[in-house]
Amino acid sequence: MGEVHFKYLSVLKRLGSIFFKTYNQEFADSLINRLFRLMNQEKLYLESNFSIENLAARLNVSSFLLSQIIHEKLDQNFFDLVIHYRIQEAKKVLENPKSQQITMDNLAFEMGYSSLSAFFDDFKQHTNQTPSEYKKQMNLICE
Repeated sequence: MGEVHFKYLSVLKRLGSIFFKTYNQEFADSLINRLFRLMNQEKLYLESNFSIENLAARLNVSSFLLSQIIHEKLDQNFFDLVIHYRIQEAKKVLENPKSQQITMDNLAFEMGYSSLSAFFDDFKQHTNQTPSEYKKQMNLICE
């Protein structure tokens, strides 16, 4: 039974690979454009429970296909895409003089993080600075 199951999965994997390689490039480009529009307009990435399944449902595609197209077209995975959007949004907040009183806990929460340490790790990985260092640098530039 295990061997039959393995062969079945192997056939499914090959079929999926064939489908992925032959999907319409126009469809993939259109999907990426829709993804960007949705992310930029609705800022779904700010939801703490945001997932590829949620995004795929909004785009009316399977999460598997969406994942494959993100990887193929953007050369990154879904989680890296979400982190990129969250960090870019956090930088905008930190650059805004009206947001100078925001705490790092609140900022992390507003960016969709449930953990301050995960927010700090992601921010530092993308900017080579902590959020506080970035905020201080922006204050010096704006003065």
